[in-house]
Amino acid sequence: MKTLAASVRACEPPSVIRRAARALDCGFEKLVLEEPLYADAWEELRAWLPPETVAALRVFVPYPSDVRRGEERPFSLVSLRWEDRRDALRQAEATLQAADDLLARRILLPAVRVDLELAGPAGSPGRESPGFRRAFDVYRSFVYSLLERAERRAVTVCITPSCRADELPGRDELAVCLRELAGAPVGIWLDAGRLLLPEEETEQREPAAAPGAAAGSPGSSGRALLEGISVRDLPGAEASPPAGGEDSDARRLEAALRAALIACFDAGIGASGEDLRQGRELLDALLAGPAPESLFG
Repeated sequence: MKTLAASVRACEPPSVIRRAARALDCGFEKLVLEEPLYADAWEELRAWLPPETVAALRVFVPYPSDVRRGEERPFSLVSLRWEDRRDALRQAEATLQAADDLLARRILLPAVRVDLELAGPAGSPGRESPGFRRAFDVYRSFVYSLLERAERRAVTVCITPSCRADELPGRDELAVCLRELAGAPVGIWLDAGRLLLPEEETEQREPAAAPGAAAGSPGSSGRALLEGISVRDLPGAEASPPAGGEDSDARRLEAALRAALIACFDAGIGASGEDLRQGRELLDALLAGPAPESLFG
C-alpha cells in the first residue's frame, strides 16, 4: 500500500510542532524531516512525535546546536577541504543516529550543486572538466563512507539525482554509483522538480510484488528501488498538469508516484493547513488518475 507523507521543516520550536500536527491531521501517514531543522526545534519535535511517525530524514538534520537560527548549514558533500568532508560525515552520522532513534529507515541525500566556473578551465565542458570529475569523486567517497555506517543501523541511503547541468549526480554519475554499490542499502528518492529517471536505473515494483525483500536493497544489476518521490507545490511546475492529462510530464509524474513506496508532498517552510490539505488532494488526484503505461514513456 502506498504511504503518503508530508515534509516538515522549521526554524522555531512551536512552528515545527504545529506543522507536523497539521500534516498528520490532514491525513498524511508519515513525515519527512527536511532542512532547515535547528537544534531547539528538533528537541521539541522529538519529544512530541508519535511513535514511528517519521519515514525519512534529510542528511544533516537535525542541525547541531552551534548552527544558529537563520544560518545556513555549514556542511558540504563536495568540499575539497578534508576538514569540511570530515565535519560533513560526522553530521551525517548524527542524522543516522536520529533516524535510528525515531525508527526511521531512510535518510535522503540531496542533489549537490557544483560551481562550474571553478570546476575547470575556461572553455572546457562543465561535466567533463577535471574539477567536475574531482567533485564527483568526493561525492562518491562520501556516499560510500556513509553507506558503511548506514548498513550497521539497517538504514537505507536514498540518492536524489538531478537533470540540472550544475548538479550531482546526473544520470551517468548515478549509474556509476548504483553499479559500484550493488548489494548496499541504497535507494532512489526523486525530486519531481529535478528529474524522472530512465528505466534502466530504477526498479518499478510495489512492496507487495517482492514479499520478504528488504526495502531499498538494489539487485546485483545495479538497479535501485524507488523509495520515494517529493512533489512541491510550485506554480507552473509538476503540480499544475491535470491528473490523467495528455501532458507527458504529468503522465511520468503519475507513474513515478505509483512506482515509489512513499509519495511526499513538500509545501515549503510556510505551509498552512490549507496548503497541506490541497497537497493531500493533489497526491490523491494524481494517484487516482488512469494508470500510465510506464514511468519512462
